[in-house]
Amino acid sequence: KEDPENYRGISLINCCAKLFTLILLERITTHCNTNNILPECQAGFRRSRSCSDNIFILNSILQIHLRLRGRKVFVAFVDFKRAFDTINHDLLWRKLYESGISTKNIRIIKNIYDNAIMRLKSNNCFSKTYEIIEGVLQGESLSPLLFSIFIADIENYFHSLGLTGINVDNVISVILLLFADDLVILADSQIDLNRKLAALNKYAKLNHLIVNINKTKVMVFSRGGYGGVARRHKFYYDHNILEIVPSYVYLGVKFTSSGLFLDMSKQTVIKTKQAFGSVTNLISRSKINSWFSKKKLYESILLSALTYSIGIWGLRYEEVIERAQVGFFKHLLWIPRNTPDYIVRLETSTLKVSFLIFKAALEWFFKVNFMSDQRLPKICFKRLKQLHVTSPIKYNWIAQLKHFFFDLAERPDLWNDCLNNGGNGKRLTKELLDSYKSVLTREDLNSLSRSTSLLLATSFSYRSLPNYLNLRCPNYLVKIIAQLRLCTKNYIKLSDKLNIHKINQEEICSICNLNQRETIEHLFFQCPFYGHIRSSYLGEINSLVELANALESDSYNILFSMGGFVTSMLRARSFLLNE
Repeated sequence: KEDPENYRGISLINCCAKLFTLILLERITTHCNTNNILPECQAGFRRSRSCSDNIFILNSILQIHLRLRGRKVFVAFVDFKRAFDTINHDLLWRKLYESGISTKNIRIIKNIYDNAIMRLKSNNCFSKTYEIIEGVLQGESLSPLLFSIFIADIENYFHSLGLTGINVDNVISVILLLFADDLVILADSQIDLNRKLAALNKYAKLNHLIVNINKTKVMVFSRGGYGGVARRHKFYYDHNILEIVPSYVYLGVKFTSSGLFLDMSKQTVIKTKQAFGSVTNLISRSKINSWFSKKKLYESILLSALTYSIGIWGLRYEEVIERAQVGFFKHLLWIPRNTPDYIVRLETSTLKVSFLIFKAALEWFFKVNFMSDQRLPKICFKRLKQLHVTSPIKYNWIAQLKHFFFDLAERPDLWNDCLNNGGNGKRLTKELLDSYKSVLTREDLNSLSRSTSLLLATSFSYRSLPNYLNLRCPNYLVKIIAQLRLCTKNYIKLSDKLNIHKINQEEICSICNLNQRETIEHLFFQCPFYGHIRSSYLGEINSLVELANALESDSYNILFSMGGFVTSMLRARSFLLNE
């Protein structure tokens, strides 16, 4: 917090200037696209490109090379120190000119920067005015493109020194990946990577860039994992030893030295679970009583983070990731953690996370399939397809997607159509997802029909969202109804408005002298100590069948009476037990 380098200045530009620079951005972008100014390895701040491009490319390269016994891939994740803030203006104007951008546009941009000033504000006081003599104006739409043009020559510089990339398909090789200022250098040996780090050092000095050695890390990928790697390999940048790490978070995805994503899936689940409280607190503070709104919050805050680029890295880990989704609904409804996952999904009309994984993978599949053949994701994609035919292994992304077609969605008939020509992407995606949705729903319903532990849920239809979730019931009432509907024969967790009460239905009721187990049936219909409460709230409900029918009701009054009985009964029980 006290280090000024942890802060970035944001340019305050009026709307007219922003519109003007947007016009400049369109003109220069058109020029760059027409003349291929930006290298294919740069995916940052470019239309129709995203973090997923580089994540897929890196993952594909690892799959292509690590399929071979003993093969290693050496990767340096380079962090530039305040890259946007240290761009040399004279070098920038020269590189813009060498890129073929008109001198008129360069003069306009130069004039903007010559007149840019900076002041610091602290405790409502302003410092003196400073001229901006280096860096691009962050927060202004043209700046990312200016930076990309500035660093666009780095790939050619490496090639000019005789350095080559890591092979993809015996024709194309990848020497580095860029996402704005996030640089990844790829090599096939320790010597090769050290040469490339030396080349980076020369390039950085020529272009007045500074590499943050403390944040620049090296990974050695192999199927053997991380063990002993740090002792066997040394990597240097400007005579400084770089740290070798077993894992690295690149563009939001955790890569491990094995090239697999089990750690990423576990980390994602942990982070999602840590955020449960913030979402449920928001629901509680805002008194949100619409199930639709609650689910939208979940999808916007938690699910979007849970499924980030999941179609690329999550195909093998659907069961691990599912824990987070089901865990959230258990947390939201205050139901026991040992409640079967399938009944939670049926109760909340939610499909397995694997549906979203398959959807994301299909969308990426068709997006890459329709890219031009010069795009790196397409080149990697075609190589993976080729390898799947000649030497199929389970780690291949294509093989993982095929598993969904054949074993999960049960649509092997569509695999060749998708793989060979891509077909009609929208039609095939809809057909596949509809099939998979039916499969997932059928599996959960079959699990329910075989259940011997659930007390009431087997009598519910689950053709649509339960009625109580369509009503605007108070949150405490929603929890009570859900807890009753999903309770098991051995254990129940019921809540009043404030507290949770755990009841073991195998134990004898200590409130009365009937010597009966404290089951739902006993609590609702038999225990004499709750007789006056029962007559006030339950009316004609005298059996488990009638209780199940009441829990299916679309009448707010009936559900409210059920909640009233449970709340009053629990308070009386707590009072008697604590006497």
